[in-house]
Amino acid sequence: MSTPTPRIRSLLRQANKVAEVGKKAAAAKLFQEILDEAPDTVEAWLGLAENTTDPAGQQAAYEQALALAPDNVVALTALGRPVPAELLAAAAEAE
Repeated sequence: MSTPTPRIRSLLRQANKVAEVGKKAAAAKLFQEILDEAPDTVEAWLGLAENTTDPAGQQAAYEQALALAPDNVVALTALGRPVPAELLAAAAEAE
């Protein structure tokens, strides 16, 4: 995983704002645009998963996020996989 470029960070902010107002299709398109350019962006895979209407696409996006970040609590939870206690504790502390 590499550090997102300024352009990718800007697109992520834009995609997240679009998602926040409920425009799932537009948000999914933006997340896909990010992934076309930077396929190792975990946040974009999670955003795509959360905004796609295709169940198979959603699962595939969560799987890809998990492949890039095996300890990602969001992806683990979404896929119904067990989350190690130390990850749950760290996630709770971060909130």
